[in-house]
Amino acid sequence: VVGSRKRKAGKMAKKVLSESRDALKADEESKFYEAVINALYKYLAFSLNIEQSKLSKTIISELLVQKGADEIQVSTTIKLLSDCEMARYAPSANKQSLQDIYNDASSLISGLEKLKK
Repeated sequence: VVGSRKRKAGKMAKKVLSESRDALKADEESKFYEAVINALYKYLAFSLNIEQSKLSKTIISELLVQKGADEIQVSTTIKLLSDCEMARYAPSANKQSLQDIYNDASSLISGLEKLKK
């Protein structure tokens, strides 16, 4: 079961991330951020084999380092999660374009997928 979850993590994250792309095209910021956050947390929960409800930024950092992620990937993950959460709950703080956030999330998931191989 664990191996199956880890193998399917990337596909599942891409599917959920496609929802954010649809929200981006429809210019729905709230749905966009919700979909990006959801995709990242689901991906991390599946690939790190931990329940999504138990994920925190500290635990994510520790587990990514244990899995072999470099410091840049860890800091990018935490920054992306923080930026999306901040933009979702405090829209005036949005400094990065939605397309950049989508691209960052997509490349981050791809980069973390390469760690598994």
